[in-house]
Amino acid sequence: LLESSHDAVLIADIETGTILEANRKAEELFGYSLEEIIGMHHARLHPECETARYYEIFARHARGDAHLTQEIPMRRKDGSEVPVEISSSLVEWKGRRAMQGIFHDVSDRRRAREVLKESEKKVRFFVENAPAAVAMVDREMRYLLVSKRWREDYGLGDREIIGKSHYEVFPEIPERWKEIHIRCLAGAVEKCDEDPFPRQDG
Repeated sequence: LLESSHDAVLIADIETGTILEANRKAEELFGYSLEEIIGMHHARLHPECETARYYEIFARHARGDAHLTQEIPMRRKDGSEVPVEISSSLVEWKGRRAMQGIFHDVSDRRRAREVLKESEKKVRFFVENAPAAVAMVDREMRYLLVSKRWREDYGLGDREIIGKSHYEVFPEIPERWKEIHIRCLAGAVEKCDEDPFPRQDG
């Protein structure tokens, strides 16, 4: 597993925290040579603010947890941090109880998540401040975003509607409109310049 893995692999003593073995991918990820890594205490590979989380991983394995997976930052030799997904297991290594950690670099995933988050912020700002009545719903017709004008035009005020069904907010919607929504959700594009919408309050 050590050399066949596409990810960095470390094996550390459960009791002392000393790294007993590592693969070449660990050299690439952490910036240390194998000679430097082996015999090092695991604490040198994580930011000080994350010390408690790492010790908890060791403690849980010491209590018998066989396998754990979580996303957590690691610290390279040059002091920079790299986000990784660590899959750790309780193993026996040359007669010693040890933790085997497989470290997958998730920098690209983290960047993609940040880009998506920034994009969502821009969409949210655009929709909420649009001068027209605009609403975004998911495939179940539950509200994701609405503009201030939407709230004003439909008399919704500060009522909490995000996450609620469009049909719960507007129970008077005619069946023919629901049929149009179904067709549009399936990919159709439909348009109508005018269509009366009698509200419950007249």
